[in-house]
Amino acid sequence: MGTIHDGFTASNRIRQEGMDALKDVLEALQDDFKYAHPSFSPKKLETTHFITWVIIPKEVAPNGRTLPARLLLMTSYTGSKREHLRELAEVGLSGLHEVYKHCEEYHYSEKPSVENMLNFLRKSSIKNTFYTGFQYVTKDLVYKQNQLRYAIQEYLDSDVFRAGLEGLTPGQVRKRIQDHVRTIPDLSWALKPYKRSFGDFLNLYGALIFWLFILGGSLVLGILYPFFHHPLMLVGLIIFCAFIGLIGILLVLLRMDENIPYEPLEEVSDERIYDITSREIHPVKNEMSVISPLKRGFIRRFFLAFTLRIVPIVRAFSYIPTVHTARWLQTDGGRRLVFIAYYDNTSEGYAHDFVDSTKRTRNLNLIFGHASGFPATKWAVGGGGKDRKGYITGVRTHQKITGFWYSTFPELSVLNLENNKAIHKGLFGNLDEKEIKQWLLRL
Repeated sequence: MGTIHDGFTASNRIRQEGMDALKDVLEALQDDFKYAHPSFSPKKLETTHFITWVIIPKEVAPNGRTLPARLLLMTSYTGSKREHLRELAEVGLSGLHEVYKHCEEYHYSEKPSVENMLNFLRKSSIKNTFYTGFQYVTKDLVYKQNQLRYAIQEYLDSDVFRAGLEGLTPGQVRKRIQDHVRTIPDLSWALKPYKRSFGDFLNLYGALIFWLFILGGSLVLGILYPFFHHPLMLVGLIIFCAFIGLIGILLVLLRMDENIPYEPLEEVSDERIYDITSREIHPVKNEMSVISPLKRGFIRRFFLAFTLRIVPIVRAFSYIPTVHTARWLQTDGGRRLVFIAYYDNTSEGYAHDFVDSTKRTRNLNLIFGHASGFPATKWAVGGGGKDRKGYITGVRTHQKITGFWYSTFPELSVLNLENNKAIHKGLFGNLDEKEIKQWLLRL
């Protein structure tokens, strides 16, 4: 199985007469986070890290267009999308049927076959831009790495380990830990050095390598064209100029849309904020759904779509220390922006993570700058989130109450996951004396 973390999203219209029944179904599946409902047991899904179902209500966009009520299913998984969807259809068939019989595109009055459900999920699939705070780990490996850390810490606290500890070098201490791990059959998997496959590397960096080759190559050919006038070099010059020209045209058109008078949002009531924050009851990890129609302006949905296609290329270099997963996508012909995230701590602190540095504020503006009520931007990256009060008001106004969400490891933060992976990697990895000292500090 591959170990690259990715996201699947399905979007469907909700039958108006089935709205209340759908809310009841999602509430029953949530079951106070016990996940014990007989028709849907996400704990049995081996490829899945997170699952969210959220209802988007019917609303009128700033341009006057009515946007329909929708149900979004969002999962985060490792491995292939094909295997993930098949497992979802097989394990969750009854629950999926109970949920989707309230949607317009679903035409089965009785529980369908696995193949029919699989086809339905595929047809409902829409593109999303996915971010994760961790890679190269499956659901099973998350648990194993946590088990390894507990076993080592238990050994370090024991009298057996402390006996004769004085005078040992860091390397000798690590050797004693290695010898102890070798005696535990359940940890035999940890004896093999940690490594990632070339396929996983290519999955994560392949798009970046491809575009660097295309754009870098076309730039080099374009520079050489005046000297050699070869047709291939002319093609390279055209490709590079077309890419730069497209970005320039989009920016100019967006600047015209940015000049449309800004329409600020009203202050969010204390009752609304309490309704949101009172659901953040988990000590480590919580979930946020922020969904908004776009601001007025013809080019916004196209500029946003272009941005969301570029972002995944550099996903391997993005890191926010409190974010497990996040995704951005557009629905209704690009006229709605959807943002879903699993994060550590509470939404107030998490929301501020995006504007605690100039770089993150610019990145935030590129996407959220198009959301209705978000503070006005300038040339896509200026302004916007620098108005912290306006930004937080926009987040709270458009934050939705999620109908159902599930996490496979609710007690582990992003830093816990990274630390566990580093312990596993360094246990039998090739480390020098300095690196061994750093590794021991993680225990």
